Parts: sequence; C-alpha cells; structure tokens
Amino acid sequence: MSLTILLPEEAELLAAAKLAQAQHLHLISNGQRAVLSPTIPAGWHRVCVTSKEVARHDHA
Repeated sequence: MSLTILLPEEAELLAAAKLAQAQHLHLISNGQRAVLSPTIPAGWHRVCVTSKEVARHDHA
C-alpha cells in the first residue's frame, strides 16, 4: 500500500517540502496538482526545493 497525501492549493511550498522530508516522501507535481508520495509515477515530476538562510552581518 502506498500513501499519497494531497496538498491543498493554498499550501506553502517550503512547508510542503519540509513535510515531505520529515515523512520521507517526494514532493511531486503533474503541472496542475502537487502531492506527497513515496514514488514518482509516470507523468509526474519531483519538485526540488532549496532554502538559503540569509546571514545577518552586524556592523560595529
């Protein structure tokens, strides 16, 4: 049995990516819908998300 989690349209991308990572799932899309899934079926592609933290520089 494979579990696929449908994401609501208003879901935030970074939050969805973090949830996928925490659940060991792929964040995937077919161009119209985004879901979390353990596999990537034909016609779907993996959505890669990276987050860069902005370093804060304090000037004395």
